[in-house]
Amino acid sequence: MTNAELEHYQQKLLALQSRLNGDVAYLADEALGKPEEEATCNLSHVPIHMADLGSANFEQQFTLSLMENEEQVLEEIAAAWDRIDQGTFGLCEECGKEIPKARLLVLPFTSYCVECARVVQRSFLISSYWFPFIIPLFAPCPWASGANQAPLNIHGFFT
Repeated sequence: MTNAELEHYQQKLLALQSRLNGDVAYLADEALGKPEEEATCNLSHVPIHMADLGSANFEQQFTLSLMENEEQVLEEIAAAWDRIDQGTFGLCEECGKEIPKARLLVLPFTSYCVECARVVQRSFLISSYWFPFIIPLFAPCPWASGANQAPLNIHGFFT
């Protein structure tokens, strides 16, 4: 990778980092920073309906999850800055091959080439999908004790 290309990726990382920092600050204010007078002011003198509280809670949780996603990308950007300092930016952390320039233009903070990213994502999805189902496979039968435990099939039902 040439110095000009590296400088271009550094500029892209810096622009993305500053935009995400602003987004995270805004989302934090939205989710957590209601002024006291605004939060307690009830102009209509009508009790707050439970559905309104549920909607407000959902909106706050949604905003917090967006903020968490943005913070994760900021962590990946910080890791990209570390790779630039170490001289390994643009190399796949899994196989060591060069990451295609088209991928770096779209995701300048990526640490995997396309093939390795597929493998990593697939293994993460499989493990996160199957984990809740693996635990019940080894659960004891609720009406049996000791050695008379009924095994579970792949769908989590007792056989």
